[in-house]
Amino acid sequence: MKYVYDILLNFNETRIYDFFEWRPEDDIEYFKKVSILKIDSDSYRKVAVGARVADEALLNKIYNTAEIYDKKQIRYVEYLMILTNGSEAVGVLLNKMGRILMISKLLLDEEEEVFGICNIQDEKALDITASNIESNNTNNYLTRYEGKKLFFLNKELEGLYFDKNLVKLKYLYYECFRQIENDIETIYDRIKTFINDEWSTKHNELYNLVRLSYSKK
Repeated sequence: MKYVYDILLNFNETRIYDFFEWRPEDDIEYFKKVSILKIDSDSYRKVAVGARVADEALLNKIYNTAEIYDKKQIRYVEYLMILTNGSEAVGVLLNKMGRILMISKLLLDEEEEVFGICNIQDEKALDITASNIESNNTNNYLTRYEGKKLFFLNKELEGLYFDKNLVKLKYLYYECFRQIENDIETIYDRIKTFINDEWSTKHNELYNLVRLSYSKK
């Protein structure tokens, strides 16, 4: 087992932030030692909060190997490791069943260090599964600004649906799909699915459109 020493991790339950988006108020922790596992790209694409690493031997091998600085003393973390495919790397915190609870990106120089450590290490096909890998991955990698936009759009949609504002809902539906729809349930369901699908330029356009509608009042 390979290890990396003295790294910072910023675990988050809902979003995975790049190092340049980390903030002082984030729960950033200083780890003295963390094990590294190099996996193939197919396995790496499945890494998401809620996914399950179904490899008992691996879980036993990493158990209590992670060390964290805690008030001038060293504390052990039961199930934590760095996963990399050689071009990307993340820290993952798991429970004893192998379920991924939280994920953290790495600082750029520390990620490069991980790549160097694993440079000649063979890739491993990791037995990782999830009930819905696609939905787990969706929006995990939004920036903070995109996350705020997503929250705003969902809040706006819920408000319009609650008020039964069919006129504005029909307008937004047309802007999203270039189709006319009169059934409020269909409109709500399709826009809701669209908003929470993978982020794209169309989400930015919809956000700007809704914001513009308020500035005209």
